[in-house]
This record gives sequence, C-alpha cells and structure tokens, in this order.
Amino acid sequence: MEGEERDSDSQSKIRKSFDFFRKKIEQLEDEKAKWFSKGLLGLQVVSILLNNDDDPQHVFESMNSKGNPLSASDLARNYILMKPSHKEQKELHGRYWRPIEINLQFDEEANLLEPFIRDYLLHKKGKSVGQGPRRIYKEFQERFQESECSEAEFLKDMRTHSDSYASFIFPGKIQNAELSRAFEDWRGFARESSTPLMMSLYACFRDRCFNEKEFCQIIRLIESFSFRRWVCNQPHNARNAVFMDLIQKINGREEFKDGYFAGLVKYFRAQEGRRCFPVDEDFENSLPGIDIYGTSCRYVLGKLENHGREERSELDSNITIEHIMPQTLTSEWEKMLGENHEEVHLRFLHKLGNLTLTGHDPRLSNDPFLVKKDKGYKGSSFRLNEYVRQAEKWTQEEIEERGKILAARAVEVWALPEVK
Repeated sequence: MEGEERDSDSQSKIRKSFDFFRKKIEQLEDEKAKWFSKGLLGLQVVSILLNNDDDPQHVFESMNSKGNPLSASDLARNYILMKPSHKEQKELHGRYWRPIEINLQFDEEANLLEPFIRDYLLHKKGKSVGQGPRRIYKEFQERFQESECSEAEFLKDMRTHSDSYASFIFPGKIQNAELSRAFEDWRGFARESSTPLMMSLYACFRDRCFNEKEFCQIIRLIESFSFRRWVCNQPHNARNAVFMDLIQKINGREEFKDGYFAGLVKYFRAQEGRRCFPVDEDFENSLPGIDIYGTSCRYVLGKLENHGREERSELDSNITIEHIMPQTLTSEWEKMLGENHEEVHLRFLHKLGNLTLTGHDPRLSNDPFLVKKDKGYKGSSFRLNEYVRQAEKWTQEEIEERGKILAARAVEVWALPEVK
C-alpha cells in the first residue's frame, strides 16, 4: 500500500488478499471493469470515535464478541501496541511484532504464533499457564506488568525468543549439521512437552553458557528422558513438573557450575518416584511390549536404524513402515502362526519386533513370509532387517526375539550417560 515491496511479508494475509484481487481484476473484461470501478466508488468507510474515558482495548475486545473468537495473539498484539502513540505503534509493529509474525506464521496450517506466546510465558514464569485464548491473554498482561519493561523492551525480548523458537522448530535453518540433527530428533518426539524448557536452554546457548557440542548432548538427554518415560508409562504431569523446575533453575543459572550437561545428568539421576528417569532395565523390558505403530513409529525406527552410523539413512516419503506379520492375515499366515494365530496377531501386530522400514512395493504386504523376505528384505540396506533376513519363519517366537534385540540397542540410543 505504501509502494514498497516486502518479500518477507509474502505469507501475510493482507498480501495474499491483495495478490488475489489484483489477479482477478487483471482478468476483467472492459465492460466488467467499468462496473467494478463504479462499485468501488460506492464503498463507505466507517470510523469509530472514542471518548476520553473509553478504554480502546476494552472496545476492541467487546466489538468482536459476536464474531469469531479473538485469538490470544490478537489480544496480546493490541494490548501491547494500543497505548503508545500512533507513530510509536507503527515503529513497534514494524520493528518487532511483524518480524515475530514472519518467524512463526509460515502458513495458515502451521501458525505458531499462539503456541509461541504460551511457550514464551511458560519459559519466563517456570510455572504452568492456563489453556485457552483468554487465559493466555490474561497471563500475558500480568507478565508485561510484572516485567516493568517498556513496550519496546518487552517486544524486543519476544522477537529474540521468536528467532530462537523458529530455529529449533524448523531446524533446517541451523547451519551446524549436528545441532540441526539433534533438533530434528527432538522434534520427532519431545517437542510438545519440552518446548518452553528448550527456550530457556537456547537463551543460555545464545549467551555462550555452553557450545554447540554440549548443546547437542543436552538436547539428546531431554529427548531420552521424555521417550523413556513414555515407554514406561510414567505420568505426564510429573514430567511437566520436572521441566518447570528445570526452567527455574536454568533461568536462575546458579545450579550448573560444573557445566550444564553434567549438571543436568546429575539432576536427572537424583529424581525419584514419579519424577524419575527410567533405568535401563525397566526401559529395555517395557519397550518390546508396547504398541508403537502410529505417530511415533517412524521416529522410533529411524533412531534405531541410524544410531552409530556415520551416514544416516534418510527416511523420505519412499520409505514405508512395514508390518512383517501383515495387518490382514491370509490362510498361509494363519498356518505359520499356528492354532492361536488370532491371539498372536492381536498381541504382536503393532509391537516393535514386528515393525520395520522398507522401500519395497507395499503390494507385498500380505504375501507369505518367505516371499516378502526374498523380494523385500533380502536386498534391503536397512540394519533393522538383519534379523529378518536370517529368519526362516515369522511367528511369535521370532517377533519376541527381535523385539528384545532392538530393545537392547534402544538402551544405547536413548541413554542416561555417566558423568564424574
């Protein structure tokens, strides 16, 4: 509108709307263009004037009461930008708020602005924050008032954290390959529970409290803690309490004089009961018995496949998750599994021992085991298929044995290291 091209605003709803109508107008024939021009002349602008004792923020909130609910980001933006003068509003929006939106609003499907505000508040408080736009907005107001910062100082801090947030949520932005990989793995499982904690750690990383190598170790430690607790069916609220406690300690920066990684290992080893870091034996015994097929399956199999390898296998869309014992049994499979084939199928279908990665044609999935082995697993480069390539049959015994082998490897993948 001001005659400036802003490539970084390409995801803006205003920009998208402008491009949409420009394209439509350019396609109009002359006669229709004349009618469209006359229609524009009939538009009227509504202006709302406030009295001196009116609260602009209250008016903004109440005007929309019969429309779509306001998001926490809408409420927070107007709260923080409403009081400064018009000139200051424009400067604050352009310098801070709009860059935050650009960092986090990559498209309408992945709008991270509202989750970011909640995670930002959790990171700052080290205490739980309520759910829902109105509750998050109230917490935002309280945080701004408690900070005793100017609007510019508060927004500057938010923008800095949004840069970090975008980096570890979309780790392709990170130049260091090991750090980028560590964040990719963390996103695969631990993101939902530990994002506020990661914001606190990233703030320390920005301040050079530890280097990239140590940061990788820390990320993998948190990932292991989250995954082991999931496998051992430990309560989520206790895990979240551990993360909130760690946020307070990390923000205080007084607990880790021997180094952050060593300090975190010692911290996790000291946790007991509901807050514990599950020990190797419990983790190894629990993993083969849980159903892992679903959202976490590719993450689990990928980690097991790539652990200790210099060249990682990239699990692109051509790589599929395969049930070795198929999801639908044929008569050949029923015969191989034996009289209790229904029970075996029900118990072991989605277990670790029966799942693998493959790039072969999915039409083989119901074929007899030896056919699948010859056409799908014999020529496979995946280490996950080593045991399958050597098997002559596929029954409960083979599934359980392979599950134990992979669980033993998992202890090394999701480890709690020893430190002096």
